[in-house]
Formats: sequence, C-alpha cells, structure tokens
Amino acid sequence: AVATKLKTLEGFSKTEITGKSAQARFNVLIDRHREYDKASAAASGVSEEYDETIQLLDDLLLEVDEYTRAEEQRSAEQKEKLAAEEKTGKCIRDEAVARLQKRKVRSDGDQNGVTPPRKVTVIDLMREDNEKEREMRAEQWKQEQEMMRQQKQSELNDRKEEREFRIRIAGLENERFKTLLQLAKMKSGGEASSSNICSDGLDGDNF
Repeated sequence: AVATKLKTLEGFSKTEITGKSAQARFNVLIDRHREYDKASAAASGVSEEYDETIQLLDDLLLEVDEYTRAEEQRSAEQKEKLAAEEKTGKCIRDEAVARLQKRKVRSDGDQNGVTPPRKVTVIDLMREDNEKEREMRAEQWKQEQEMMRQQKQSELNDRKEEREFRIRIAGLENERFKTLLQLAKMKSGGEASSSNICSDGLDGDNF
C-alpha cells in the first residue's frame, strides 16, 4: 500500500519500488538516524544544523520507538493473561479432583444397601465449574457494558453542556457586538449633529 502511494506522488522517480524494498529502505533510514542521534549526543557543545529532514526523521524515530514499546507491552500482557488462564484452569482441575475424592470417601463410608447414584467424574465437576465461570464472566461483561454505557452517556451530556455553553457565549458576544454598534452609531450621529449646529451658526454670523 505504501509503495503504491509512493508511485503516485509527483516527482517520485523510483517506479520499480515494492512494499518490501520500501520497508527495507525505511529501516535503513531509521537505523542511520538512530546512529546519528547517538553521535550528536556524544558530540556535546558542537553546533549542528537542524533542518526539516532531521526533524522529520526525529518524529519518525519517536513513533517507531513508541510503537515498539506498545507492542512489547501488548505481548507481555498477552503472556500474563495466558499464564493466568492456565493457572485458573489448573486450580479448577485440582479443585474438581479434590471434590471428587471427598465424594468418593463419603460414598465408600455409606454402604447401607441403597443403590448408589451415578458416579460423579472429574469431567462432571469441571463442567460444573466451567458453567459457574461462564456465569461469572457473563455478569462481569454486563457490568463492563453498563459502565461503558454510563461513561458514553456522561460524555454525551458533557458535549451537550459544552455546546449549549458555546451557544450562550456566542449569543452574549452577538448582543455585545450589537450594543457596541449602536453606541458607535449614536456617537457618530451626535458628532454629525454638532457639526451641523456649528455650520448653521457660522452661516448666521455671515448675515
């Protein structure tokens, strides 16, 4: 996609560029500029030119580093999530086995001639625990959705209040402008009347 857009730019001569070559060239530019930054930091007290190209590369380098940190954080969070899920699953299995053993002990100690019920297996207990976990997740999802709905409604209310406030401010500014305009007209009319009076007085003196 980037290579296609580059080919459509006016004055871009490398029409044979591909996505792979564009990525490789970008990586080279970023690596070279990273080394340039290190050298510039080491050469303290030496004045260097800071043109538009260097500024652009600084911005790109900053975005690349931020993206890399975000990806590393996302990967770490994903690993933690998988580890937590695996730990939860192990706890559920261990708890199911322990409960099954307790039921077996009670069943063995209660031999009174009554036909025993169907044996409960680990799978049955795990299925029961999974059902409880699904119910808990469903309830948690409902709570999260409700919180998101309330937050969205709060944002809408804030935007509405801000819009109404701006409308009121605009109305006050409009009224203020009208008042100033009327005062200016009244002042202009008063000056014109004074000028006419003075002119009439001078004409009377001539008679």
